[in-house]
Amino acid sequence: MELSKLFDKELVFCLTAKSQEELFYQVADLLEERKIVNPSYKEALIKREQSFPTGLDMEFLGKDLPNVAIPHTDIEHNLTENVVVVKLEQPVTFHNMIAPAQTVSVSLLFFIINHSSSSQTNILAQLMDFFTSQGNLAELAKCNTDEDLFHYISTVIK
Repeated sequence: MELSKLFDKELVFCLTAKSQEELFYQVADLLEERKIVNPSYKEALIKREQSFPTGLDMEFLGKDLPNVAIPHTDIEHNLTENVVVVKLEQPVTFHNMIAPAQTVSVSLLFFIINHSSSSQTNILAQLMDFFTSQGNLAELAKCNTDEDLFHYISTVIK
């Protein structure tokens, strides 16, 4: 599936959270209210993140870029196919996907919501291409509203 079709302006949020767990509770509640995920999603998200961390240190792309996380669950917890975008006012701590013993302060999240196991790897690869493309993370860091985030993403991802 084309990455651009997975974004929805109703699924882009600027949030405040003091911890990863608080963030996951907020996002899970928002998605459950919108009938995007099953009630089992919240617990599945927390458990999967504990076993398979999703934080990515983006410093290799340049200084002062936001670190990213790509949380996701197994497909049975999802009702649609979307990428949910969250920008945090202040970063929260995630474990690093590449080196799980290390932590990264994450302020930009892309939650993969998918109900087809074959699409998850493709979505992840397309998101990584987006993150590593010149200037995208720096531009997202400048966005301060849900509308700004969605506008930038929908302009760049075709």
